[in-house]
Amino acid sequence: MAKFAGQAGLIAGSSMRKVSSRNSNQRRQDITGGMLAKQALQINEHCLMTAQDVAGIGNWEPNMATGSIWGSANAFTIFGIELDLDENPEQLLLLERVENCIAERERVHQALVSLIEDNLEYDLECNLIREIDGTDTCIHSVAKQIRDDPVC
Repeated sequence: MAKFAGQAGLIAGSSMRKVSSRNSNQRRQDITGGMLAKQALQINEHCLMTAQDVAGIGNWEPNMATGSIWGSANAFTIFGIELDLDENPEQLLLLERVENCIAERERVHQALVSLIEDNLEYDLECNLIREIDGTDTCIHSVAKQIRDDPVC
């Protein structure tokens, strides 16, 4: 009987080690999987930034509820807005600051409102005055709405 209990103890102990080992492996896999996903995201972000730089394009994502706008690094460059990631790691600005660079502000703002309210995509050219040096530049702006909460 004592021998059987000892064997049962070994089996249980062995089984617990396997469970513990499995949990440890699972945690290792979760961490490794998370690290790989983060690395893949960083590579994709780098590729997107490189593609935007080569093509001379940038992108903005306005948040009308907060009056803020997120911009890619190249969007900041096109508009001549200095980007300091130490001071502004989220790359957020007030929408008004970006719109102030646009010479035809009212027309572009109306296109943005129509995009948001009526889902009317726009494709327009407009002049902007780069904030950093006052250079008058013509840009081609294309916008389409992508909602976090799709409306059917």
